[in-house]
Amino acid sequence: MKKTKTILAAMAMALAFTSCKGIVDSGLTDGTKSARAAATATSSKRVVGYFCEWGIYGAHDNYYATSIPANKLTHINYAFVGLDPSSQAVQIFDPWATTDIVYPGDKWDTEYKGNLGQLRKLKEEYPHLKVLISVGGWTKSNGFHAAAANATTRARAAENLTNFVVQYGLDGVDIDWEYPGVDRPKDGNDQYDMGAPGGIEDKENFTLFLKAIREALDAQGRKDGKKYELTAAIGVGYDKIAVTNPGDYCKYLDALNLMTYDMHGAFESNTGHQAPLYANMNCGIYSDDVREKYNIDWAVKKFISEGVPASKIVVGLPFYSRGWNNVSGGLDFDGDGVGDGMFGTGGSTLSGKWGVGGQSPYFAVKALENTPGWVKYRDEVSKACWLYNRGARELYTYDDQLTIKTKCDYINELGLGGAMYWELDGDDWKNGYDLVNIVHESILNGVDFGTDINPGDNGGDNPGNDNPGTNPGNDNPGTNPGTNPGNDNPGTNPGTNPGTEIPSSSKATGLPGTPSLEQTSWNGEASFGLRMNMWWGNNGTVAELYENGAKIASVTFEDNSPSAQSYTFNVSGKANGTYAYQVKLTNNFGTSVSGTVNYTVTKGSAAAEPDPEPQPEPEPEPEPEPQPGDQGGDQPGQNQPPAGGDTWAVMGTYTAGQVVSYNGANYSCLVTHVAYSESWNPAETPALWSRI
Repeated sequence: MKKTKTILAAMAMALAFTSCKGIVDSGLTDGTKSARAAATATSSKRVVGYFCEWGIYGAHDNYYATSIPANKLTHINYAFVGLDPSSQAVQIFDPWATTDIVYPGDKWDTEYKGNLGQLRKLKEEYPHLKVLISVGGWTKSNGFHAAAANATTRARAAENLTNFVVQYGLDGVDIDWEYPGVDRPKDGNDQYDMGAPGGIEDKENFTLFLKAIREALDAQGRKDGKKYELTAAIGVGYDKIAVTNPGDYCKYLDALNLMTYDMHGAFESNTGHQAPLYANMNCGIYSDDVREKYNIDWAVKKFISEGVPASKIVVGLPFYSRGWNNVSGGLDFDGDGVGDGMFGTGGSTLSGKWGVGGQSPYFAVKALENTPGWVKYRDEVSKACWLYNRGARELYTYDDQLTIKTKCDYINELGLGGAMYWELDGDDWKNGYDLVNIVHESILNGVDFGTDINPGDNGGDNPGNDNPGTNPGNDNPGTNPGTNPGNDNPGTNPGTNPGTEIPSSSKATGLPGTPSLEQTSWNGEASFGLRMNMWWGNNGTVAELYENGAKIASVTFEDNSPSAQSYTFNVSGKANGTYAYQVKLTNNFGTSVSGTVNYTVTKGSAAAEPDPEPQPEPEPEPEPEPQPGDQGGDQPGQNQPPAGGDTWAVMGTYTAGQVVSYNGANYSCLVTHVAYSESWNPAETPALWSRI
């Protein structure tokens, strides 16, 4: 797994959190639990998201367990704990984050302290969800070699891990040994890295180690009347596979989470895709073995050839980038006679949000896509993309929405066990999750595991809102193109509206904290939710939702400053069109206003209009020009399109909201994309298209 970079919290911040008073009782009502249980569904595939101990700190934008979209995945792996090389005791690196922190909105004596407590609470809300403790990772794999060395140490480690699982109410263990059979010294550039001793004996001992843990978990499961899971994060380099026995050790695992990323990065002087689906043999800068084998397809088929059932193989997806500075050369992908950076050379000191070497979350790289100087390229052979700034000589290799969708299609086509992503807080989570939603729709077929409601939300019933709306947590896939934080929409700013009546119970000592606003459904639907969050600061006592500058709903809060406040407004029955929404949060001291969310409805009723003046018949529109890759006629078996839509074609470029026809039906585009093959057609890609 990726390197762990923990930012320790200041003591003052810790004291502030532990003094929080919740605006909502942290305990779940029987009705909530019953609703969750009723919504529980099952899926033959798994979607695994890694939630990191250090995600709650500022370097990772304070990503809490309460932000996890638990209704869109089956498993959460909590990363990481270690094993003491001498005693095989389970080591928690940051107890404050893992077991002690009191989350915003919870009482000081809550039973849900720490990230592990919050994950237990999440499991109670979503009974389908499994939470595993992930052991090791890049920086904490120093204890594995000793733990696997003999029967005594294996049994001791297995017992300690099983006891840890039971103590914290978890569902199993995920072993992330990086890497068996490799003797790796400490990374001098990483203060947290402890290295990872290894030797040829690990080839057999790794299998025996997993066997011991499997037996201990099974024995505990017989006592508890439940199934405890054992999974492992597995390196996919051909050299890593060669020093283990996948066909043997897979017998003891419920799933192999393949780390199908980090195949190239600034640890090399050549540029390359960090997670290509297929090999591009046109690249001449790497050895034949690297060109052929450093890709997902080769790794998956290698594990299958070693005897691993396809149903146990879970493909890893990176929600982060790698990159280079001082880039030069590369293949000419766009045909203009100039190299486009990829498969060229580069330096190792590109600064990223998460670390040197261009390590940045997906959402940070996504923000560069529309920034002057940056150009996105695609390798149609490898099914990979990258951003290149020729002037700055900087390059990022990453997965965007289309590469994620392509990999999900691959997983389904090969009958694999599912998808895993590192890590949850890398997605564009503040704007509704791009990548998580695509994986959910593609791998889990959008199965409804219950509504994603943060503490403080009203569960879909919205007192004071004349439009009762639908339940938030729409599982439709795609991006959130309508969200535009910080846009005040001149002329529609709710802060200019007349005063708000404030209840006398307000206890705030200053202006309320600035709220955020996010949509809980994809653009297109006529009914949707808008979630307001104010994470820290003086509370507001009244929150008002404005649509195009006019107030349409309000809610009154209990003031428990400085705890978080959260509420979902529901809107329903909207006509087609684009609507600008803001939230105004008010107390006795004044008002704070959120940024603007622009929501576009394409599946509503036609907007009401006055009777038009008689108009002449419109001239017939000319036939559309053929799209690149069009065969000059209808696709085989395709009927002529209904009026009102362009004909869908391979290699066509489609924008969100565009209407096309395919096989006699009309479809509305959900995500701006290029249709790279026939398998991207609207009828087979619900993550990209919605039938009208």
